[in-house]
Amino acid sequence: MNKHEGCPDIVPVFSRFVEGEIGADECAQMQKHIDTCPPCRIACDTLKSTLSLCRAKARGGTVLPKCSKLFATRFGRSEE
Repeated sequence: MNKHEGCPDIVPVFSRFVEGEIGADECAQMQKHIDTCPPCRIACDTLKSTLSLCRAKARGGTVLPKCSKLFATRFGRSEE
């Protein structure tokens, strides 16, 4: 994800959040930033959507071809 000037790098923070390794203060601070920063909100929403796709695939579900293609385009990965 692109980091915007003055914005924290949300990928590692989001990862720590998912893994339960982020404190309440840092979480609240990040949420406040995301609430007021459209680019970071979009990046966070994209990460959430990606996790949902991965979870669906891991459960043996199918990911719609349109979603798979979008993921491949966005992250430069082959469609698997």
